[in-house]
Amino acid sequence: MKQPTFLKKKRPFGVYIIIVVLVVLAANYGADLVRIARGIPPQTLPELPGDADWVLFIATIAFFVILSVGLWRLHTWAWFAAMIAGGLTLFYCIWHVLNGGTPFVTMALLIVMVFYLNLIEVKAAFHAKPSEERF
Repeated sequence: MKQPTFLKKKRPFGVYIIIVVLVVLAANYGADLVRIARGIPPQTLPELPGDADWVLFIATIAFFVILSVGLWRLHTWAWFAAMIAGGLTLFYCIWHVLNGGTPFVTMALLIVMVFYLNLIEVKAAFHAKPSEERF
């Protein structure tokens, strides 16, 4: 008896765009690390006291890189993590708006990302089931 094989999953085009955006964001956080090292305030996240900046930025870079790899490989956990990260970042953006900030472009991109990841075809790509071979 043959073991069930997994269907070859086709990666939706929008997932490529999300991966590119995550890699660009990771590079932007890396540039902020250079700014912090030179004594210049960061542009992407709020300035924190002591070495907390380094820890936060390195953790964020690692998260985006791991998430990008997971999305590339169409792992279910990556889809779930992207949805959670999108929701938390939207919450942060709303808080930022209420305090006088203007992260409207970021908010728009996050809303598009969350809606895109919830499309039936995209969810299906991340939640593939094993195929049953018939004789």
